[in-house]
Amino acid sequence: MLKQIWILIILLGTTFAAVTGQLSSSDQELGYFDQIEFFSHEEELSLAEARDLQSSDWKSAPADNLSLGFDKDHYWFRLPLKNLHASDTQWLFRSKYPLLDTFDLYLFADSILIEEFHTGDTLPFEQRPLNQPSFVFPLTIATDAEYVIYMHVHTTSSLQLSLSLQSESSFWQTMATENATSAAFYAILISMIFYNAVIFLIVRVRSYLYYVLYLSSFTLFMASIHGWAYRLLWPNSPAIHQLSVVFLIGTTICAAGLFTTSFLRLKEVRPDLHRIVITVGMIGLLQSVISLFLSYAIMIRVGAGLAIFAAAIAMFSTMQEWFRSRRREVMMFIIAWTTVLIGFLLYSGQ
Repeated sequence: MLKQIWILIILLGTTFAAVTGQLSSSDQELGYFDQIEFFSHEEELSLAEARDLQSSDWKSAPADNLSLGFDKDHYWFRLPLKNLHASDTQWLFRSKYPLLDTFDLYLFADSILIEEFHTGDTLPFEQRPLNQPSFVFPLTIATDAEYVIYMHVHTTSSLQLSLSLQSESSFWQTMATENATSAAFYAILISMIFYNAVIFLIVRVRSYLYYVLYLSSFTLFMASIHGWAYRLLWPNSPAIHQLSVVFLIGTTICAAGLFTTSFLRLKEVRPDLHRIVITVGMIGLLQSVISLFLSYAIMIRVGAGLAIFAAAIAMFSTMQEWFRSRRREVMMFIIAWTTVLIGFLLYSGQ
């Protein structure tokens, strides 16, 4: 099982790098846009009101990987496009982060509205312009006109925009690479689930059961974060999609705690650490239960904070055991929990 844990550590690192450090597309480097302007307001403004704002009302920021953290305000974004060339094919505008509640996009050419889209993860998946886990908008750009994109975004999750504009051929090449990477990632996780489930049925060692529960919960959680669960499992149920994210945070913490204390035999060698880890795990389970009754806006913040707390407690607890015993498997857990902690800190701080 030690080799499997090393594989899981690698997966954790690459996964949270993907979640918190969205990759830019090559077309962005060609200079289609570099800066984005934004404005926030407690109440929702109409498109006309947003366009009537004074230039001094808008703030400017880099267009790639814009992160504004947990903010309940309504945001308007203005993105002038430049260096565009006429093309017989469509351009595809993408926001890679899939957990945005409301996403309205308007394309103007020479101050004339030519296209608009209304989507978000509070709406059925079929309302997406393209059948993709992230938000992808096909734009008609066939002249040398002056183009400007306006976007209205409101979300109870972390507000992140990882934007790209690509020609159709370039976009599908990018998606082929990303989809192949995602397929390999989930194939490894699913194979580990089935492999350890079979071992548990043969040897009846409880650690393997906890490991299967943890891998299953973690896999579903990552599929929800990346938008694949919404696309493949419950595309007509936005409520289940949002619930799955906050619910699976707690179950993952609980299963991870059970597996950690069982595999490291903390109950026998460190009863004090066993109680700490089990308590954190039970708090995670309680968070999942409470998420069934409280709003997503509240529970996503609670869940992110709890994940940071759980990872920190587990990391420092296992560090104590490492200084006592110097066991190799303890160091593996320290690395794994450190990776999780860094990932959630980056996610919550954005």
